Amino acid sequence: MDFDPTRRLRLLLPFATAAGLLLLLDAAVSQLMAGSQLDLGTSLNLPTPGYARFLALWMLYGSLAVAALTVGFVRWLERGDLQSRLSAAWIHGNDRKWVIYGSLFAFLIPAALRTFLLHGTPLTDDESAYRFMAQVLASGRVYADSPPLKLFFDNRFMINDGKMYSHFFVGWPALLVPGVWLGIPGFMNAIYSALTLPALFGVLRRLTSSAWARAGVLMYLSSPMLMVAAATETSHTSCVCALAWFTWLCLKSQDTDTPWWTHSLLATVFCVAFFIRPTSALGIGLPLLIWWLWGLRRGSGLRGLLAFAVPAIALAALFLTVNKLQTGSYFEVAYQRAFTYAEENGFRFSLWPTDFSGDAFTELQFGSLEHALAILGAALFRFNITFLGWPCSLLFALFAGRGTLRRVIELSFVSFLALHFFTNNVGIDTFAPMHYFELAWPLLILNICGLQKITENLTTASAAHQRWATALPAATLAALILTNIISYAPTRFAAINRVADNISQPQQVHRAAELGPSVIFVREPFIRYCRSKPTGGWVFSRPNNDPLLENPVLWVNHLSLEKNRLLMQRFPDRQGYVMAWDPRCRVVFLPLNELAPGAVPDAPISGIDEVQL
Repeated sequence: MDFDPTRRLRLLLPFATAAGLLLLLDAAVSQLMAGSQLDLGTSLNLPTPGYARFLALWMLYGSLAVAALTVGFVRWLERGDLQSRLSAAWIHGNDRKWVIYGSLFAFLIPAALRTFLLHGTPLTDDESAYRFMAQVLASGRVYADSPPLKLFFDNRFMINDGKMYSHFFVGWPALLVPGVWLGIPGFMNAIYSALTLPALFGVLRRLTSSAWARAGVLMYLSSPMLMVAAATETSHTSCVCALAWFTWLCLKSQDTDTPWWTHSLLATVFCVAFFIRPTSALGIGLPLLIWWLWGLRRGSGLRGLLAFAVPAIALAALFLTVNKLQTGSYFEVAYQRAFTYAEENGFRFSLWPTDFSGDAFTELQFGSLEHALAILGAALFRFNITFLGWPCSLLFALFAGRGTLRRVIELSFVSFLALHFFTNNVGIDTFAPMHYFELAWPLLILNICGLQKITENLTTASAAHQRWATALPAATLAALILTNIISYAPTRFAAINRVADNISQPQQVHRAAELGPSVIFVREPFIRYCRSKPTGGWVFSRPNNDPLLENPVLWVNHLSLEKNRLLMQRFPDRQGYVMAWDPRCRVVFLPLNELAPGAVPDAPISGIDEVQL
């Protein structure tokens, strides 16, 4: 269809306006903020000053760009029967293909991010502890024996009291075990990301329609927070996967022809989520469990309850048994033992400073309502931006509409916030507000429900402009996703890439130097973020070794040159090096046998003199 120049201009003007707004944003960031060097990696609560300045620019120019693109897409859809043809193709698409291809991309995107953005580098100290525990579990045990001269092997997030194990729950390490066996532990989260897609599609199709379930797939795949998390070895992606299948099974359990084993699977995946992140599983899962229990009255009844109880009791017993084997008490979890061990060990090489004077460790901070409200406000603000890379990721969820199932999902969102109300902090800021990550699951569902409800209301209320009203929500979603992909996500990814390059330097330098089998003595902090400034990071400690100390490179704590040489007597087939950072912020490996006494200061901790063969 031919257009006159005025109509062509009317069609192109919104897109040109959006491009101009994003160019203004890019110019401000590149010229006035030294490129994409956001000062991430340094805050546990509010955004850091540099990132806050970026957000101020992004929320103005990004919002205006979204508005312009929305107008452009609506006008574009008004051309002839284009909207009708696109709507028909979208509505009558093949669900099976969407699930298959969506799952494929849910794997490929984080796999590519891990390979090219992160270079296989951990972004947190947590990841090293998770991998160690996965290696331990792969050997059929829940702890390793502490190595001789244990002070060399003490580390953050680790208990090393004769038994060596991480202070994290064992759910995620257990799911990492297949990756350990196959030699691909770093890609297991990408696999669990792919496995989330079928459950996501199934839940959204039941709550909305196939067409909106496809929109949910695009929303999931375009989330920078979800995709980067799936590129790491943190626990959050697997927890979301378990919660997704738990939600789908809760919905499935309400069918009149539901087989009894559905309730057993439901209990199993909930317990898996609990094994990974207990408070997240309870926060999201409690409203769904209550709704499931209420539904048993008109369905499976006692048979369903018994089918649920058998795996639930078995896995609860397993949870308590793991506690007993690790800490010596059925009811003391590794998190609790971590503090008492650190106290016994003089807080050396631990999360707490050596002069720590506290008397308890907890992730919660009861007592100050004002502080709790402040943390909640900071969490929602950070989550609102980080989750989808939109100026407002919470917007559509406010219009999710009525219906029992939608109310239950809303209650899951509220229940999570209530259970985490006294959380100490929001969590690290590199790629997500980590302590609130699992809010992504109910919010993803509520956003799609909200978009569907808005579309229905606009279509009913605007009969005279039905084509325009029908296209508006979908056009807005497309504009939000496109603006994120063009502007927000690349800026965030650039900052993450800089810190990943910084963190990976020790391993890169060691490989390039071809030092062979080595013992590397590390002075804290392991990483100095002088190469990625102002972007910081959350890796401070050396990597954990494999439980049997068989890796070609062993990373250990530097104590003193004399004591280091004492350890080397146990590894006669390896060369010893002390890792250091030179004045130009480059990693260097100093041969231990060439260092004169006093060339490297002793570690500033007590107990060095107690180390002996």
